[in-house]
Amino acid sequence: MKLCDFKVKVFDPDTDGFNTRAINHSPCFQALNTGDPMAYNSYNHAMLLTEGLWKGKLEIRDHDHLLDLFHDIENNGYRRDSFIKVGHGNICDGQHRASILLFLFGNVEVVWGSERGTIVPVLKEGQWAR
Repeated sequence: MKLCDFKVKVFDPDTDGFNTRAINHSPCFQALNTGDPMAYNSYNHAMLLTEGLWKGKLEIRDHDHLLDLFHDIENNGYRRDSFIKVGHGNICDGQHRASILLFLFGNVEVVWGSERGTIVPVLKEGQWAR
């Protein structure tokens, strides 16, 4: 299996719901790929302000948080205990980490983790946290 075999759910403010997209089309990955914090922050702002089910129930993380996580993984490697949770072919938890992995290391192979419903990337030794 490869990381891009899994999709992500992305909030759509027009429908007040979520759509499924390839990970390389997620706001997280696009923000890293383009270096544009405004698109990512605008996406999160729209998700926060929606009048639907999710209003006030999500922890919204801004572009600075994404960059902090990116630099941590870039400088220190990916932590072996950082699982990415999946369900029905979609990444349910870990979209930021998955986007960073894709950006830094490409479409890496993934294997099922020791916890049910999780995947773990197959990385080279220097890419793991020390």
